[in-house]
Amino acid sequence: MKRSFLLWMLLACGFLTMNRMASAAGWMVLEEPRGARPAPIPIVPGAEPLPPRDVPPRIVPPRPPGLFRLAPAEVASVKVDTRITDQVAVVRIEEEFYNPNDRVCEGTFLFPVPKGAQLDRFTLAINGKPMEAELLGADKAREIYQDIVRRSLDPALLEYVGRDLFKVRVFPIEPHSKRQIMVSYTQLLTEDSGMLNWVLPLRQDTAQGKTIPFLSVKVNLESKQALKTLYSPSHKVEIARQGDHRATVGFEANTATSEADFQLLFSRARGELGIDVLMHRTGTEDGYFLLLATPQLESEGRNQVPKDVVFVLDSSGSMAGAKLEQAKKALRFCIANLNDQDRFEILRFSTEVEGVFQQLTDTGREARDRALSFVDRIKPTGGTAIHDALTQALALKPKETQRPYVVVFLTDGRPTVGPSDENQIAEAVTGKGNLAPESLTRVFCFGIGTDVNTHLLDRVSEATKASTTYVLPEEDLELKVSAFFSRIKEPALSNLRVEFPEGVKVSKLYPQSLPDLFKGQQLLVAGRYSGRGTGLVRISGVLNGDKREYSRELTFVESTSDNAFLPRLWATRRIGYLLDEIRLRGENAELKDEVVELARKYAVVTPYTAYLVTEDEARRGISADRQTFQRGTDALAQQQLQRNYRALMEDRSGDQAVASARSFSLLKSAEASSAAIQSGALETLRAATPMAAPATLPVPGQPARAKLEVGQSRAASRTPATQQVARFVGGQSFFFNGEQWMDARIQNMKDSSARKVEFASAEYFELLTRHPEAKDWFALGQSVQVVIDGRVIDVRPAKQ
Repeated sequence: MKRSFLLWMLLACGFLTMNRMASAAGWMVLEEPRGARPAPIPIVPGAEPLPPRDVPPRIVPPRPPGLFRLAPAEVASVKVDTRITDQVAVVRIEEEFYNPNDRVCEGTFLFPVPKGAQLDRFTLAINGKPMEAELLGADKAREIYQDIVRRSLDPALLEYVGRDLFKVRVFPIEPHSKRQIMVSYTQLLTEDSGMLNWVLPLRQDTAQGKTIPFLSVKVNLESKQALKTLYSPSHKVEIARQGDHRATVGFEANTATSEADFQLLFSRARGELGIDVLMHRTGTEDGYFLLLATPQLESEGRNQVPKDVVFVLDSSGSMAGAKLEQAKKALRFCIANLNDQDRFEILRFSTEVEGVFQQLTDTGREARDRALSFVDRIKPTGGTAIHDALTQALALKPKETQRPYVVVFLTDGRPTVGPSDENQIAEAVTGKGNLAPESLTRVFCFGIGTDVNTHLLDRVSEATKASTTYVLPEEDLELKVSAFFSRIKEPALSNLRVEFPEGVKVSKLYPQSLPDLFKGQQLLVAGRYSGRGTGLVRISGVLNGDKREYSRELTFVESTSDNAFLPRLWATRRIGYLLDEIRLRGENAELKDEVVELARKYAVVTPYTAYLVTEDEARRGISADRQTFQRGTDALAQQQLQRNYRALMEDRSGDQAVASARSFSLLKSAEASSAAIQSGALETLRAATPMAAPATLPVPGQPARAKLEVGQSRAASRTPATQQVARFVGGQSFFFNGEQWMDARIQNMKDSSARKVEFASAEYFELLTRHPEAKDWFALGQSVQVVIDGRVIDVRPAKQ
């Protein structure tokens, strides 16, 4: 029973999708063969291949319409390998399609030209054989797109209306066989305000539950000027820098979904700190911006910045076993990776606190060996004296020092020895002048397992401009600590401050307290702005005891439709902050109301926002056909959402407390909003059940179906788009109300009477011609209610 309603909860929050046909870097549209085709030559097993010969044509009779509909082609894998040198991108795409039908098909491969692309060369091969592709201009391509939408009853292609199109015929495609398409092109990237933008047509129709079984994107960048900003607003990518002039950006996933094309923004500049600002501002509201700051990796003639590090390890009895062994391995890694100019100390605590040197000690071979020997001797025993451990760690800091002072604190429990009140312990860390405005003290906490006081750890790390990492029992503590210490190896700038041009007012910045900046990392600050003008954006801070200031002249514009992802990215971070305020400091009406407004406006759906939205709509008496989430028979799921929310305010430790802390951390630090929302929600759902989330889910009103692998027919699979109930497309939020996608703006309209339009009708396409901004909205599916020019347009499926 518990598993059943948790599946419904997953459905209600819309984070898992069914696996159907996918659209990716290109589309394969299958059709019945047309006209005369050569008859196949029979092959006898074990016989010698027959020589080529002329054979009479085989006439394929047309099938009466309506008797049979081909199952759509399936994407088996997409591999993208791109090399960008300065402003020239050479893109190579290998895409494998599968014919799930039991008959020979003819295919049409379509490749939309990337938006704004200037293609110098385009080649295409099918199963290794070069093919000539036809390039169609945007007007001619529109007819192709619309014709396919009419015939396939799948509106996914509509979002690419307005782009040029490469088209090639593929024949034959044998039953249950694969065809590999290789596309290669050279693209000249244009520069705008110092930023270059590479876009790969990769959007899958997740509204229809479509995924790619395997997706890999690798981008190698090389530039004569130093690479600064490297940022993907569409996907959570891995970035590996090889010095200042080379970098690799990667994304890989099994059963991949994406609500947007793959996008990579990057800039090049000289100087120690690269500063870029992205903006979006339409209408009369305040604009949105994203500030990015990237330090130089290679410092000419400058030594590494020395730092002081104190490692504090919980060795209480509860750490016995794998936890302590992993922690000791992590400490060995950190000791080996201290810089030669660093000083360090190790404190082990249980009922009492014990150190290696009793003071900060210079890093050297003898000190490292002594520290390693100390770590080897640590045994699990006794209670948990958190207060004494933290206060002794802070007491080691020299009174007069300009070095960054880093405390790495690892614990798996709550305080059981000495003061146990979280307020008293937090005051011991944040009070008594320990954290003066210019303090360089940072306490990075690691909560091991779920029996930790999340409020205490988060308050300590928040007050010291650091962070808390929660490591679940099934996760590798050694890997988490080692990766963290590698990131903070080399400080670049501490105590950051940002100043904006005169006449530009900024507000609601996230993160609110700017963290220190380390080499190899990138600062991202999302916020709102009003006013306009050109002036210097200044970033100042402290390095080696000296104040440093960097600046760049930028223009904050009055209006721009670029960077449409920014409003939702800002809202995701804002919601994470508001929910964390409720968790740590208590609920009030203002916080709840703002979470509800933002979640509905920007489709930021988490178990917490889903509960608050349904509660708000029940209070306001919203009619069933206008509700954001259809409650129906999933009352048990609603009860679970309510329990999650209550635990948010009441639990300081335990599975749900750790899940909430991890979830909100992902939202507050979001770089790609969709990935952060999904990951944050899965953290909460993981705490609700020990069972792994299933790959597929039952659909309300539909019989349960087993998961289909690539190679199995889905001809009968025409399930409505209920697997993902929240989408943010074309600047607007849409929610699935049980049978139709609903524009979130409709709920607040006084006159919501609708004009009915049949899907794929002449009227439908005429609307798209007059309102090109609606193409992304119409691409959601055959049944959509959307607001256009203040009027509700009710799109319904065509009559069969």
